[in-house]
This record gives sequence, C-alpha cells and structure tokens, in this order.
Amino acid sequence: MEILLMSYLAGTKNITKKYLSKMISNKIVFIPTAGNVEPYTGYIDEGVEMLKSLGYELEIIDISKYDEDYLKDKFSKTECICISGGNTFYLL
Repeated sequence: MEILLMSYLAGTKNITKKYLSKMISNKIVFIPTAGNVEPYTGYIDEGVEMLKSLGYELEIIDISKYDEDYLKDKFSKTECICISGGNTFYLL
C-alpha cells in the first residue's frame, strides 16, 4: 500500500504523478479530515482536482465519521491512501 501525505497536494503534481505511476489501480482513498477544523479548505479541493486530472478515481472518506473496523477493512483493500490539507494534529 502506498501512503501519500502532503500538506499542499496541488503544488506537487509532477512529483505525485511520478510517485503514483507504479500503482496498478487508478483508485485512491482520499482523506480530507485534517481540514475539518480549518476555516479555509480550498486547497483540499485543489488537491482532489489535481489527482482527478491525473486520471485517478477518488473515494473521499472523512475518517471522523466511521468506526475503526470499517476503516481498517477499507484501508486493507486499497492500494493508495492520500491524506492532504488541514491540521494534521487534529488527526491524532
């Protein structure tokens, strides 16, 4: 499983494209939860759009809304998890 953790994902298009090029699938679980406590979240939308422009299909999951068992199951079945934007301390 690949984990992509970026503060400002949209500004890393070339690096992200190269990093994710080894993936077999084009599906990514995208976690925007760190933005839940921020007044501005436009940078998260920019990151989502950048990944879509590279041809990736995103499943957006706010991890604060699901229990641990569901998340473990979901993550075990994905090739890539992307966490981007917001206050990462909130995720703790």
